[in-house]
Amino acid sequence: MATAILVCEICAEEFDSKTHKPLCLECGHTFCFSCISSLMKNSENKHCPKCRKQISKPAKQIPVNYSIIAANSQGCKRKRSPDSKKLCLQHAKVMEYLCMDCMAPMCSKCLTDNHATHKAKLLDDLCQENDHDDSRAKVHAALNNKLQKLNDMALVANGTLKLMNDITNLKTDIEGFNVSVDARIKSTEEDLQAWSNMDSSDENAKNKCREMLCHINSEHEENLKFTDIKKKLDSATKKCNLLVPTTPSHELMPNDTHWTVTDLSSWKRAIASLINERKPSTLTVVSTHTSPIPGLRLLLSSLTEHNLRNIYLMPMDSFWKPAGQTDDEIGTIIKESGDRLKRLYGTPAQILAYSNNETRPPKKLGVRLSSMKDVERCAEVARVGASVRDVCFVRGVPYNTGVYLRGISWMPCQWHFPDLKDSDLDWFFAILSPVYFPLKYLNLVLPRDSLSEAGARRLLMKMAADFTNMAIYCEPHSEIMTSNETAIECWELSTISIIIGYFQEFTT
Repeated sequence: MATAILVCEICAEEFDSKTHKPLCLECGHTFCFSCISSLMKNSENKHCPKCRKQISKPAKQIPVNYSIIAANSQGCKRKRSPDSKKLCLQHAKVMEYLCMDCMAPMCSKCLTDNHATHKAKLLDDLCQENDHDDSRAKVHAALNNKLQKLNDMALVANGTLKLMNDITNLKTDIEGFNVSVDARIKSTEEDLQAWSNMDSSDENAKNKCREMLCHINSEHEENLKFTDIKKKLDSATKKCNLLVPTTPSHELMPNDTHWTVTDLSSWKRAIASLINERKPSTLTVVSTHTSPIPGLRLLLSSLTEHNLRNIYLMPMDSFWKPAGQTDDEIGTIIKESGDRLKRLYGTPAQILAYSNNETRPPKKLGVRLSSMKDVERCAEVARVGASVRDVCFVRGVPYNTGVYLRGISWMPCQWHFPDLKDSDLDWFFAILSPVYFPLKYLNLVLPRDSLSEAGARRLLMKMAADFTNMAIYCEPHSEIMTSNETAIECWELSTISIIIGYFQEFTT
């Protein structure tokens, strides 16, 4: 009887002794090396995808369950179980949906969190629909695009192998040339010593010096060898540059104009444009929780050589992270590129790490507060002298935070409260109470709120009674949008509204 083949519950690939070797976590659950490596590299909360127990060791130090490899090697049928379903690496839930906008599989949690405004289809429904359905056509186009990219990768891989052979041969030539030059150095040093100590009465010494003088300019052979090696090296360099997957010129961003990067697609275009020697005059980058942009640091570091200082970076996905989550990459970005950013978004510690090393503080700040310690450090940030325009309040900061901020003369224009729910409203009102006085304007930004209809009405009535000029930015499906019967302006929280609000407020 055939032995059942064991597979990883995340990727549904068979366990083997290579990239999919089974790693046994401390909690007893087993997943493949590839999935655990990806989890440890990309996820901020390093927990078991199944029981959520923390993973304390890097993937290479987690013990391998060799008994599973042995069991698989004894199986007669080497195929994946038809019932195996991939789990979402972030939420440990079965990926049942396909986002038709991003062409990415996702679980129910991804659907409500990161793809709430996108069109989604059940995988089972897609597999049953007729050939004329628009969704199936999109999948077909995505597969064609994937195939083209894989073919491009294959060309790059083959070209790389040929280049490696050329470099190996070039290495042999350079090693031979180096040996020849070393020998000539030694010979020339001997000639120099002989010339310095020449005895005119010694006929042999005079003959040797005559021979040396006849070859004093004999560098032609070495120059030819060096020229030949340089040509081969230049050829290898050109081949190396050609190995970069090309982007059609019509897809590149125009040179010396304003670039806007708001999603993964425009990020790829920007990177490809920089590779093709194009650069922006100014750059706006918006990364949100519904459209996060990976590799922000890569994009900004690629602009270093262009000395671009007009960069408007809005890392709102980091700024709005839920309680208990931090983003170390933003701290690195602030440290490396802070002098080129028009505004900094980060924690007090991240902002102070930059400001303490720079003589010129940033013009404006967005400060994220998630603990009592963050609130206490606001006084240090205030001494930097920068203008604080945005403050994000994560659940966990004390009720009297608003009182403290007013005491240090902070009057931000935009107040961010991510993940607000009904039980948070008393805390929310307490923080805002010290600013119940006429302001030029006050914006509330409420990403991912889960207020009920009653909670939304309570918030709206309280804000309308206490403020004369304000606007609320919230998710399109928020109860605030449908429950508003006040004079408060309610706007859909989107990339466009973020950019418009940013630049309108930037001119004030």
